[in-house]
Order: sequence, then structure tokens, then C-alpha cells
Amino acid sequence: MKKLLSAKKALKIILNNVRPLKEQKVHLTEGLNRILAENIYAPENLPPFVNSAMDGYAVKAKDTKLATPEKPVILRLLEDLPAGYLPRRKINTGETIKIMTGAILPAGADAVVRVEDTRICKNNGKTVVEIFHSVVQGENIRQIGEDVKKGKLVLTKGKLIRAQEIALLAALGMKWIKVYPKPQVAILTTGDELVEVEEKLNPGKIRDSNSYMLSAEVFNAGGIPLRYGIIPDKKKILENKLKEAIKTADLLLTSAGVSVGEYDLVKDCLLELGFKLKFHTLAIRPGKPLLFGLLKNKPIFGLPGNPVSAMVTFKIFVRPAILKMQGMNHSGSPRSCTQGRGSYRGENNYSLPEGEAVIEEKIVKKQGLRYYLRGKLKKMDGQFYVCTTGPQGSGIISSLTKADCLIVLPEEKKVVKKGERVEILFLD
Repeated sequence: MKKLLSAKKALKIILNNVRPLKEQKVHLTEGLNRILAENIYAPENLPPFVNSAMDGYAVKAKDTKLATPEKPVILRLLEDLPAGYLPRRKINTGETIKIMTGAILPAGADAVVRVEDTRICKNNGKTVVEIFHSVVQGENIRQIGEDVKKGKLVLTKGKLIRAQEIALLAALGMKWIKVYPKPQVAILTTGDELVEVEEKLNPGKIRDSNSYMLSAEVFNAGGIPLRYGIIPDKKKILENKLKEAIKTADLLLTSAGVSVGEYDLVKDCLLELGFKLKFHTLAIRPGKPLLFGLLKNKPIFGLPGNPVSAMVTFKIFVRPAILKMQGMNHSGSPRSCTQGRGSYRGENNYSLPEGEAVIEEKIVKKQGLRYYLRGKLKKMDGQFYVCTTGPQGSGIISSLTKADCLIVLPEEKKVVKKGERVEILFLD
């Protein structure tokens, strides 16, 4: 009997056959949640001039040396200086200028006194400022290039662009940036038993949940889902839909029709279209009948039809492909909230964030298969504990809604005892 391909080897094959899409230039406003396709070097200093770090009074630091609340130093006020304007006067000994946060530091000044450490008043008919606390040279001011020096590498190729990266790019005057496109992913669900969501169920029919679930997963991974609707178990119709999808999409997903039944037509249809098969069936549960290969150099996944199998295989195998296609590097992460929940380990970081937990039940499994069980986590005294969500049938959709992780049980295991430490993959 032929040995089934392991999950680890299958993922390696997938990533070796997937390439980032050709870069494109987009406006900064379209950059959010895209992946940088270039290194960004600062074209200028940030800030570009010495400015005040807060509202207060620009001074010569030596003028404030003796200032105390009981005996304030008195300085003559020359002018008010809002942010965005140039000072009209130079500060000499015994003088000050009122300054707003971000305003350019006037000539002659070398520090700023906080407004709350001052009081403005009249002295012999002239406006003066009482200084209650001393400052040292450079205090409360921002130096040229304090944030970013001109020519410095500030963002690296392969980085996810978040709001904070948008802010930095805008501050540096970078209106256009090179990014990787979002992969367009065609989703074809097959089966005579399927009907649309709004349709009434007749005996033997079920609603198409997979195309909606897979669309959400594609979107969550940064791709653009293209739903091609329900494809009946008719070879000619399926071939035509595959031909149509391959013209537009960067990656194809089919759901169902990849097992060995009489009506499982996906593999044969693909092969007749020139499909280069890389593997079919893996040593995993759920999701054993997973198909992967290339058609016109575009990756195609044939996912199982059972909803749980389809979701698990997407997260373990398809999601990494989509991340790599949009240029995500190995140190990157998609928009998933993983802080404090686990660590990135293993051969690549395209995979779900990993961690460990103590299992709260005994599990008996088939040796030779890697299991991905739906799990529910809890944390006590800084330690994660996990249990299954109940029955693990691959058609139990409700079990997915209860899960916040996948419990990973390795191939060599036959029995996992209660209290053992197990690997977990955190779900979005």
C-alpha cells in the first residue's frame, strides 16, 4: 500500500509551486492591508526641522537655571508662534517666544518650557512670562531626523501595511507605493445535492455553505473571492466553468468532487485541461482527499466537500499559498490577533500561529494520520488547557463555531492521554 503524503511535505510542495504575483503601484490610500513590494528608504529627515514637542515657551536654557516656584525667572515675551508659521524674531538673553507643539524652534532658543510651568503677566506695562521650573538644553524639543534619518531603511519589502505604516509613508511624502496584488481566488462548489442559501430544501438537498465560508476565508487571508456558484455533477459544465475561471483568477478552489466516487469529476476534468497534478490524498484527518496542482501555472486546490474538511484544509494549506502570492514574507502575519496567545514556530510563518496546551480528555486516534481536531481553550494560572468541541464529524458545522483552535495530534500517536501537552493552532 502506497504511503500517504504528510501534511508537512504537502505544504512544502505547495509553497515551492506558488510565487508572489507581479507587483503594482497604488496610491497610498489603497495601501492598507497590502504587502510592500519594495524597500522604503526615507527620502528626507523626519522631522525636517527642529520643533517644539509641546505647547510652552521657547527659551535659552541658561536663562531658566535659577527658576523656582518661589522665585520665578521673568522673561520678556516677544511674540506668539503657532505651528506652521515662521518666527519673526530671534531670542536673545532674557527673552522668550510663546510656541505651539510642532512649531519651528526660533533662532537663539535651545529649549522649551512647558506652558503649565509658566504664568503670563504684566510688568511695567510690558507682557512678561514667569518661569517656575528650569530646563536644560534640548529639553522638550524635537531634533531634525529624530524620528527618521534621510536615507534610512524604514520599511522592508514583504511587510504588511497597517495604519501606522500609512502614517509614516504619508509623513515622508510617499504618495505612490509598490505593493503585491491581492490574489483573485475562484471558488467553485460542485454537487447535484446543493442549492442556494435562499432556496427551500427538498428531500436530499442541502444548502451551499462552503462557497460562503471559503469566500470569507479568502477575504480574511487578503485575497479577493470570486464565487462561480454551484456546479452540477456534469462533466461538460464543470470543464466550461474551470476554463472560465482560469482566465480570470490567480488561484482556483473547488469544493467536493475530489474523492473516488462515480460523480467525483474534478480531477478528471482538470487533467483533460492540462492540469499538472502534484498530489492527491494526504495522511491527515479531516481533509484526506485534498488535491493540488497547477493549470496554466496557476495553483489549483480541490478541497473536500464536507464543510469541516474544507475549512481545515483551507487554513492549513490554501491560506499559506494566498499569503505567499500576495508577497507576505516569512516574518509577516495577516490580520490575525495573536498577541499573548501563541508563538510563531516551525518551518515557515505562513501557517496559523502555534502554541501548546494541556489536553483535558483522552483521545484515541488512527496511527499514521495527523489529526486536526476542533478545540476550545481556557487559560488558568498562565497555562492553556484545551478540550474538543464535542463530536468531530466532518459535517458538523456547529463544531467550528465553538472552536478557537485546532488540536494537532501527530501521525505516530495512537493514544493521547488526559494531561498531556499538545500542539494547538490558533484560529482567527
